Amino acid sequence: MIGVRYVLAVDPEPPAWALGLVDGIAAAGGELVELHGTRQPDLLARVLGGGAREVDFILDLTAFGAHAAIRDGARWGVWRLVVGGMNAAAPQAGVAEMASGAPATQVALLGIGGTIGDHEVLINDAWIRTDNYLRARLIERATELSVDLVAVAATALRFGQLPAELPTPPLQTPHLPRVRMAEHSLRGFVSAQLAALQSDHWAVGVVDYPIHRFLDPAFRPRVDWLPSPTRDIFGADPFGRPLPGGGLEVAYERFDYRLGRGVIAVVERTSPGTWSAPRVVLAGDTHLSYPFIVTTDQGTIAYPENAGAGQIRGYAVGAARWRPVTVSHPFPGLDPTVFEHDGLWWLFATDARREPVASLYVFYSQTPLGPWTAHALNPVKNDVRSTRPGGTPFRYQDALYRPAQDGAAGYGTALTICRIDRLTPTEFDEVAVARVLPTAGFPDGLHTLSAAGPHHTLLDGKRRLVVPSTVPHRLSARASRIKEALRGRSD
Repeated sequence: MIGVRYVLAVDPEPPAWALGLVDGIAAAGGELVELHGTRQPDLLARVLGGGAREVDFILDLTAFGAHAAIRDGARWGVWRLVVGGMNAAAPQAGVAEMASGAPATQVALLGIGGTIGDHEVLINDAWIRTDNYLRARLIERATELSVDLVAVAATALRFGQLPAELPTPPLQTPHLPRVRMAEHSLRGFVSAQLAALQSDHWAVGVVDYPIHRFLDPAFRPRVDWLPSPTRDIFGADPFGRPLPGGGLEVAYERFDYRLGRGVIAVVERTSPGTWSAPRVVLAGDTHLSYPFIVTTDQGTIAYPENAGAGQIRGYAVGAARWRPVTVSHPFPGLDPTVFEHDGLWWLFATDARREPVASLYVFYSQTPLGPWTAHALNPVKNDVRSTRPGGTPFRYQDALYRPAQDGAAGYGTALTICRIDRLTPTEFDEVAVARVLPTAGFPDGLHTLSAAGPHHTLLDGKRRLVVPSTVPHRLSARASRIKEALRGRSD
């Protein structure tokens, strides 16, 4: 955002997050030129007078909108943030989504005036998980992502990427009675308590069909599941490669609830239903998962998730113990996914320091070994329904697809397959084209879909179970959550 200058319009008593948004934009390189309260009578004159066109945009963070009067005061007009169709600072923002039980809520950046035009349009948006019963947490998530929406939009405009025809903004949501809101909040609260003692238990499986078959919504494959040893240990995030003779080598996260972290293990599937004993190939003091595997000119490399160590690093696949072959990339990436496209190598991941399923970060390099350069529009996407990587990108009929996690209804609920239509160091655009639901036997989740050669696909499945070793911790966490909710309602 270097060189981008903006004016901020707020209410006389703006919410605390408004000033935090200013700090975030400043950290991204934006210069605040003027700050205005909507009750100041000289607002219009001060914005439009003397060199107004030197201002790139006006950010309207008022509860009920000042943008109509000042829409032509800046090069790119007036931008406002909405949560669920209402101004983010409005008392009812996000209430309709909570009351209706919507799994996801839209956070949008709308623009009008200047070079954008006379009709308000959608510039940028994100989708976040709707909290069941605590509006304060929903607003906190929304305003955290708002920094990204404003920063990325301004950067895109500098690159001349404002589309000629933008979609219309979301409709204003109606005012809902407090009784209905309270009723839904109570239902969400009770539902959360009933599920408090259960934990995720994942399993790894093989489908003997190519990955592109999952583009067909009617496809219901039979899965060959790797047996789970106990309730305390599960397997997830499978990636693999074919072996001579028709077998498969499968690397996956092997998680032990008693230790509280995962290691990377490998098994061999010699034929349907026949699995070798697992062997650990990578372990450490931090949690390891998602051993993404890609074949390169430098050999077969895995990029396991190691966000706890604050880095992404590649390891040579094939030896009894995997050894590092790349310099670490200093980014706490979740589910790092590496692939080649249009002469460059690309690294996709979400940031463990942020909302873990909502913001997609992209990096590129001349080689799969790095060094990695950040995409100009990072984070390139904010959508809890289809952002966090969930498996291997693949090509089918001259199009590039990637599986992404749908976390709107909860972690690891389902997968969305997105078609990547534009990917360059300064551009990114993709569209959701298919949804993959959990399979029989593991009805509660699915968050990895990976190709193991041209004829096999690996996936995982989730069941919610009571795991005895986790009960004390879950009771403590639930008590803390209830206290937070009660404190939020009393503020």
